[in-house]
This record gives sequence, structure tokens and C-alpha cells, in this order.
Amino acid sequence: MVLFHKSIGIENVKHWILIERLNSIVVIKMLKQALSSSGSLNQIDLDVNRTFRNTVYFRDRYGPRQCALFRVLAAYSVYNSEVGYCQGMSELAGLFLIYIEDEEDAFWALNQLMTSYRYNMHSVYVADFPGLKRLFAHHERIVRKLLPILDKHFTKHDMLTSTYALKWYMQCFLDRVSFLLVLRLWDIYLLEGEKLLLAMAYNILKMHSSMFFYLSRVPNNSP
Repeated sequence: MVLFHKSIGIENVKHWILIERLNSIVVIKMLKQALSSSGSLNQIDLDVNRTFRNTVYFRDRYGPRQCALFRVLAAYSVYNSEVGYCQGMSELAGLFLIYIEDEEDAFWALNQLMTSYRYNMHSVYVADFPGLKRLFAHHERIVRKLLPILDKHFTKHDMLTSTYALKWYMQCFLDRVSFLLVLRLWDIYLLEGEKLLLAMAYNILKMHSSMFFYLSRVPNNSP
């Protein structure tokens, strides 16, 4: 079975939408619906091409893994209509596809990440980002209590939590620390849940606090 969506506006679009390997009736139904009605396909296409491009898995444009990632994200954008698709989700699904490989399993793994109470990423990605705001507020309380000098330093220089910690909490440090360290963090994250994010954020700030103070004293020579 080959499905085709004319509005994506890219060459070789047919490579995205081969779904013979998908066995789940639910996933196939969601993918068909996405290809006919989802308004997120163009953005998904752009983001897929930016995801883990330094790895052999997603290096080839319209390669098997890029196509699989597109299908997972397109189907999920319809399945979880409250979230739809939000930038950042491609890295989450991409990480699952590196190790799970099967598209259907990666789809349900992404859903577990979004809906399970342990991770509750749904609230991080849904409109107005209530979960992200809650994590930021908790993060700021930790910094204020345990790193008061750094907290005052950030306040003095108008350094908002969202400026430096957005991907820490939206993507569990993907693209923010080395890939080998990310894998270790995700092992703990999948076991312990979101408290790992807060613990890791605190440790990064504590370990590198002296660098923040130093950088604030470096003259800015930019025009």
C-alpha cells in the first residue's frame, strides 16, 4: 500500500509514506489520517532532516530511518491531537528508533513518554506548556535555595531559565551533552522519571558555576 500527500511539496515524497511494514491497525489509521489532514507535515519534514544528522542512522535524506521517523511523528500528530506535533519531539522519537528500530514500537514508546505519570511529557508539549512551566518553577526554587550566589548572578544579568534550560527539560538533554552521556541519562530517566531532569540540571549548574562568573567578566567585543 502506498499513500501520497500532495501538499508536502518535496521531491521523492513517496519515500515518506510507504507503510507496508506497519502492522498496527491504529497506527496505520492514524498515518492515513495524518497524510490527508495533518497541518504539521511540512514542519515534521523539516525537523526530521535536522534530527541526529551526525549519526549513520539519520544521515541520508529520505533514508529508511528518516522515513520511519516521519511516519511515526505524522501518525502521532493525529493520535495525540491535543499535542499534535511540537518541535523537539523528533529527537525523542528518533532516539527510540535508533534502539527499537520497529516503527510501531517506537510509536507506542513515544506515547508512553507522553502519557505515563512517570514522565508526563504531554504537559511539557501541550499548548501553553504547563508542565514545562512547572519544571522551570521547581528548577528556580532549587537554584534559589541550593545555589543562592549563582541565582543572584543570573538575576543580575537577566538570565532566564528558559534561555539555557529549554532543551534540558523538553528533550532530556538531547543535543546538549555528549551522546554517550545522554544514553546514560536516559537509562536513569526511563527508570526514575522527571526527577532525573531536575537533578542533572542542578549538577550542571553546580559544576560549571565558576565558569558563569568568569564569562560575565569577559569583555564583549561584538559590535
